[in-house]
Parts: sequence; structure tokens; C-alpha cells
Amino acid sequence: MTHRRKSVALGFVDQAISSLTTLLLLIAAAQWLTPSDLGRFAIGVATIAPCVSIIRALCGETLIVKVTSLPHRFRESRHIQREAQKMLGLALLLAFAAVVLILLVSVFWNSARDILLASAVAVVGVVLQDAVRHYLLTARKSILLLSGDFFVLLFAVGGIYYVGSTGYQPPAMILVWGATAFIAAMAALSIDRMVPRIFSGYKWLRFNWSNSSAFVMEATLGAIVGYLVVVILSVFSSDTEVAAFRTAVSVFGVTSLVINFLRTAVLRELTPDKLRTSNGILRTCLQMSVLVFATVLATVIVVYFLPESVGALILGESWPLVVALASIAAINRLAAGLSIAPLIVLRVQGVSWPATRIRIGATFVALALSPMAAYLAGAAGALAADTVFYAIVTIFLLRLALKNANLQTAPSDHPLSIEEKTK
Repeated sequence: MTHRRKSVALGFVDQAISSLTTLLLLIAAAQWLTPSDLGRFAIGVATIAPCVSIIRALCGETLIVKVTSLPHRFRESRHIQREAQKMLGLALLLAFAAVVLILLVSVFWNSARDILLASAVAVVGVVLQDAVRHYLLTARKSILLLSGDFFVLLFAVGGIYYVGSTGYQPPAMILVWGATAFIAAMAALSIDRMVPRIFSGYKWLRFNWSNSSAFVMEATLGAIVGYLVVVILSVFSSDTEVAAFRTAVSVFGVTSLVINFLRTAVLRELTPDKLRTSNGILRTCLQMSVLVFATVLATVIVVYFLPESVGALILGESWPLVVALASIAAINRLAAGLSIAPLIVLRVQGVSWPATRIRIGATFVALALSPMAAYLAGAAGALAADTVFYAIVTIFLLRLALKNANLQTAPSDHPLSIEEKTK
């Protein structure tokens, strides 16, 4: 097996561990919580997840795209390490900004204040671990990457199961997750002798803002829509509907495994030369889409044919909620997965803001549809509206990628050279 193929294979294994962790966290909590309390736990997860997504867009995702777009500049590992030190410094700064933001939300959301306060503490560890993961992935330090994620899988899931068995409520479970992620991140940094450069973080952000601003805009808009749906379900429906929404998405989290694998390990290994023609783009998108479709199909089969007693053993009283939403959740995750393929192509091409403008337009549609659908039809309505958003994004991103198929990368060492041509 070549070094490149080995890196991709290990990247898939690591992403499997990471995505499985998210699902198992929910399963461990569900063993001890009623659907209503599981909804509170889901609020904590849904609060931390968009913070991680936005900061990842500014930090880890930007690092991967930059190194992939400029292979000649980052041939040596020491160059990647210096770049990553600045990125990790920025991630720490933004993690504390996320703490402040969550605390502000807790001031106005009285009914969820305890879980939000716990989330404000836990978000630092989860953000830091995510940033460290992206550095290790970019640097192809696969063993350290796998070890850290396995540590989180083992001790975060085990810890949540333990505190649940002793009668602790959802806030304690969220704190266990954050603490485990923080320990894993600090251990990886110590072993690798990597010291984040906090004071260089802001400079790194300014230098890369023309690229990362597009990524963070996408992540922010998606986070707003997703979090607004959770709030509406909690306030106007019930915490049980929140649990149904988050649990259905998490059960189909194996699809998120594939999506994140494509956005990280596969993106890291693609090169602009493979995507200069329409045939190359379509072939690459088809390969990604087949993987997504097979994953969704396998998950649907498991959900529908799994004995009810086994499902109840896994997710307790929440299992019937998952079965009821399985069809629409499967379509939703399929649409989400398909939308990633042309997005990855565009990032390798060096196109960011033109793609982001498409997602902004589609997000306005989602902002109009998703909250209303959640209010009128609960979790099922929210998933249906989200599916419409992903379908629009997929069609227009693929069209943009094909339009840029024959553009040649400009002789510049900035990763946005193609984008400048498309403006």
C-alpha cells in the first residue's frame, strides 16, 4: 500500500472512531435518561457542535485547504508545524470567545441554563481537540491521531455511562465529554512537542481571512439554521422533539462519518490536476456519492430490521422516535452527503467565495423554511426543510465546479488564484 493510500485508509478509520463517538455519547446518555432529559443533553451537544463547526472553518479546515492547495510550499513537515502552531493559537482564542457567547445565550434561555453553563465549560476542550485532530491529519501523523480519538471514544462514552448510572443529570455528562477531549488534546500536544502560538493566532487569521472567511460564513449560516431549529423545537414543541431530531440525525451519524472523511482525508489527498476536466470532476463526485448512498442505505436497513427490543436496549425510550423519522432522516443525510462532493471539488480548485455565495442564497431559503417547518411539523418538518436546502446547494455547486473545470491555476502561491479568475 502506498503512503498516500495508507494515509487515506487510516484517515477513514480515524473518522469512523470520531463519528462513532458522537453516536455512542448519545447512546450512553440514553441508557439513563428519559426522552425529555435526553432532549436536554441534546441541547448541550447542539450548542457545542456549531461552535466547533465555525471554529473549524477558521482553523482546521483552513489549514487543510491551504496545505493541499500549496503542496510546493508545504513539502517539509516543519513548515506545516509552524503553520499549525498559529492555527492552534487561534483555536484557543476562539474557544474562549465561544464560552462568552454560550454564557450570553444562557442569560436569555432560562429553561436550559444549567446545560448551557456546562456547555460553556466543555466547549473549550472539544474545540481544542478538534483543532489538534486537523493538525495531525494535515501532518499525516496518523498513529497519534488515532490514539487521541480512541481515548475520547473510550473515556468520554464510558464516563457518561458511569455518571448516568450514579444519577447525575445531563450537565455532568456534557462536562465529562469536554474534560476527556481536553485531556486528549493536551496529551497529543505534549507527545508531539507542539506549542500553540496564541499571540500569532490573530495574525494568522488576518493573513488567511480571504480564504477562511468563506468557510466560516458557510459554517455560521448552517449553525444559525440548525440551532434555531433546536430552540424552536424546545420552546414551541417539547424537549422530546429535540431528542427525536438529534437522535435521528445521530443514528444516521455514520453518514456524517463519510461526509467528514471526504472533507478531511480525501480532500487532503486530492490534487488540482485531477479536477481540470469535466470528466474528472464528474468521476470524482460520482465516487464520493456512491460511498454516501451505500452508507445511507445500510443504515436504513439496520434501523428498519433491527428488533425493537435491541433498539430499546441501545436507545431506551427514544428508539421509537428514531424509527418514526428513519425515512426522512435517511433522505436528509443523503442530500447532505451529496452536497459535499462538489464543495470538495471547488475547494481543491481554489474556489471559495463563489461557492459560499451559493450557500448563502440557499441558507436564506432554509432560514425561511426550517424554523417554520419545525414549528408546524416538529422534527420531521425540520428534516424535510433541511433536505430542500441541501438539494439546492448540490445542484448549484456542481454547476459551478463544472464551469471552472477548464480553468488553470494561476502561477501564484495564494490558494485563491482560481477564485480571482471567477469573480
